[in-house]
Amino acid sequence: MKKIITLLLLIAFITSCSMNDSDQMNVSDKSDITTVGDITEDNQKEETEAKDINNSMQTPIQKYSIDDVKRAFEGLNNGFIYYFSDFNNDTQRYMVSTDATGHATAYHYEVDLATGDIYNENNEVINSLNDMLKSIATSQSLDSWIGDYSFSEFVPPDQNMFYSISIFKENDRYFAEINIDGFQTMERLKAEVEGGENSVKFIFSEYLPDNMLEPYKVGDILLRFERENLGINTFWGKISPIDEKNSQSGKVYFKTLNSLIPKGWHLVEAYGESKIEGDLNADGIADLALVIEENNTDESAPQRLLLIAIGKEDNSYSLAVTADKAILRADEGGIMGDPFVGLSIDRGSLLISHQGGSAWRWSNTYRFRYQNDGWYLIGATEDWFHTQSSAGREYEDINLITGDYIKIETDENGKEIKTQGNREKKELVNLLDFNISGQRQF
Repeated sequence: MKKIITLLLLIAFITSCSMNDSDQMNVSDKSDITTVGDITEDNQKEETEAKDINNSMQTPIQKYSIDDVKRAFEGLNNGFIYYFSDFNNDTQRYMVSTDATGHATAYHYEVDLATGDIYNENNEVINSLNDMLKSIATSQSLDSWIGDYSFSEFVPPDQNMFYSISIFKENDRYFAEINIDGFQTMERLKAEVEGGENSVKFIFSEYLPDNMLEPYKVGDILLRFERENLGINTFWGKISPIDEKNSQSGKVYFKTLNSLIPKGWHLVEAYGESKIEGDLNADGIADLALVIEENNTDESAPQRLLLIAIGKEDNSYSLAVTADKAILRADEGGIMGDPFVGLSIDRGSLLISHQGGSAWRWSNTYRFRYQNDGWYLIGATEDWFHTQSSAGREYEDINLITGDYIKIETDENGKEIKTQGNREKKELVNLLDFNISGQRQF
C-alpha cells in the first residue's frame, strides 16, 4: 500500500512538471502565433495604404490656383466672366463659364490645375493657362509704355531734326507711329512694339502716308528703349541721330509725356497740333505745350486743360502751367463742331487758335509770351465774317505790348475799310487768369 501511494505521488509530480513546461512554451512563443483576427487587420491596413497610394497617383499635385484661373480669364475677357465654385468630379478640373448668368448649361471651359491645360466643351486642349498668364503680364507691362516720346537735335548752321514716337494699343497688339522731320527728312513710319515692363524695341512694319524715303525693311529694329530709374535710355538701331554727340547708345535722349498727363485724361485730337515742342522760356532748351481732355465724364463735352512743361537738361520735363479756361470744349464750336484748331509756336511765343460758327464764322488766335516769370497775353487776332458775303466783316489784330492795332471792316456793299492806330495800353493778362469764353479781358 505504501508503494502504491509513493507511485501516485511520483506520477503527480511528473505531470505537474510537464504542465509548467507547456505554459512556459506558450508564453515564449505567443508572438509567433497569428490569429484569424490578426490576419484580417493586417490585410485591411495594406489595402488602405494601397488605396492611398493609388489616390495620390490619380489626384495630381495642383500647380495652379483658382486665383490664377480667375486672373487669366479676367484679363482675357476684361472681367466679364462667371466662375463655378466646384470641380468637375469626373475630370477633377475647374470649370469656368462664359455666361454671366452662371447657367450650368452654358458653354464653359475646364482648366486642369495640375497641367494648366484648358479644354473646350469637346474635351480638346485649346489653350494653356501659363501662356494666358504670360500674355496678360506682358500686356500689362506694355500698357505702361503707351504715350508720346520726343527728341530734337540741332547741328549748326541749319540742320534741325525732330523725332516723335507715339505708342498705342490696337487689337490687343502694340504699335508705334514714328515721325522724323528736319534736314532733308520727312519719315512717317509704323512699327510693332515688343518687350516688357523695362525694355521695348520698335520693329519696322510699314510706311505711312507722306513718308519721303524708304530706307527700312520689314523686321528692321529701328531703336530700343530701356528704363533706368526715372529715365529712358535709347539704344539706336536702323534709326540714328545726325549729331555725333548723340550717337552713343544707352543715354537719355527722348522725353516722355506719360508723367505729365494725369490718369483719366488724354491728349486732344485737333485739326492742327495739340502737342507742340519749342523753346518757350528762352533758356535754349525745348519746352512742351499740350492740350488734354478728361476721359469718360457725364458731360457731353469734357473739361480741357492747357499744360506747359519746361524742358530740363536731363531730357525730363517740369510742369509749369495748368490753365483750365484757355481752351474751348468740343461742343462750343457751333455747327462746325470742335472749335479747337491747335497750338503753334512763333518767335518764342505760344499761339492758341480756335474757329467756329455756321454761316457766320468766327476765328481767333491768342499769343502768349514768357516774361516776368509767367506767360502773358501779348497779342490777339479776331475775325468775324460771313461765308457767302463780304459784307459785315470785322477783323482786328492787336499788339498788347505797344497798343498798336489794325482793323478791317466791310460795309453793307462789301467795301473794305482799314484803320490802324494805337490804343491805351492795359495790364497784360496772365495765362492762368485768361478765360477764352468769358468777357473780353484786353
